[in-house]
Amino acid sequence: MTPHLLSRGGYKMLEQKLVEQNIRAHSASIKEGNNVDSLNPQSPPSRHEKWKSVCLKPLGTWTSQESQRTTEQIVRNMISVCYFKFNVF
Repeated sequence: MTPHLLSRGGYKMLEQKLVEQNIRAHSASIKEGNNVDSLNPQSPPSRHEKWKSVCLKPLGTWTSQESQRTTEQIVRNMISVCYFKFNVF
């Protein structure tokens, strides 16, 4: 598998970058008058969001097909975990 694309700042800098992106997106949604969920845009990104961002090149393409498959599997697992967490039978 191709190594991830992190600079010398590592995961700490990546977290700061993702939080800043969330804040900008949240602010833009508010300005457009969209119904914004109550999630705090300054909350730290989840592990699967960090994984996905380090496996994407700056233009949005994947570093490899294997990293794309792995990331998609992680996201599917997160969705199913969230579904069963909130829909207890």
